Amino acid sequence: MAIYKLGLDCVLTFGGTQVKNAKDVTLTVERGDADVTTRNANGWRSHVGTLKDATISFELLTGGADFTAMLSAFTGRTRTVVSVSGGAVSFSATMVVTGFSASQPLENAESVSVTLRPSFGTTPSFSVSANAS
Repeated sequence: MAIYKLGLDCVLTFGGTQVKNAKDVTLTVERGDADVTTRNANGWRSHVGTLKDATISFELLTGGADFTAMLSAFTGRTRTVVSVSGGAVSFSATMVVTGFSASQPLENAESVSVTLRPSFGTTPSFSVSANAS
């Protein structure tokens, strides 16, 4: 029987400090692709994976230390070690805040959408475990 970990139990850290006011954290890891189609492909396009890329995005309630840290990192273009860990997926890299969008919904708390991307000179760490609990 599989045991599933709720997102509630997962951890996002920014500069070594857990971001507790984050909601709906999403880690996207993907590869670019290059078209290597030749006349020998029998009418099919052929692709090979190229460079890997990552994005961490989440909603963050305004106010408090987490908000101040993200705002400061965004305005100061600060490179910061960020990690996401959970039951099955772990990721860590030196990242920069590339997106900081405010939201003022009528029936919800004021928040910002934050986007983080890997910075120069970093070697991200990414692991997936099929046996996580």
